[in-house]
Amino acid sequence: MAKPNRTYNSRIFSSLLDKPDAIERALEVGREWLGADHPAVKCLKFGVAIHHGRLPNPFLREVELLLSRGVLKVTIASPTLAQG
Repeated sequence: MAKPNRTYNSRIFSSLLDKPDAIERALEVGREWLGADHPAVKCLKFGVAIHHGRLPNPFLREVELLLSRGVLKVTIASPTLAQG
């Protein structure tokens, strides 16, 4: 099986963030509460928000703030996001 082309993938995913520095606070909170290797933190680095009710509230607040500001353009969420 062929290995994924990381350079190609990085170029595609990096284009999801107009301002990469805008997510720094959310990344910091995510690393603190979830660890740097958690999928929600890894996806956030590419501009993809993961939101579900079992994630820690401090992290969810940061993600919701980024979503409300239009920083994140891709969201993977459970119905909890729509419930407020």
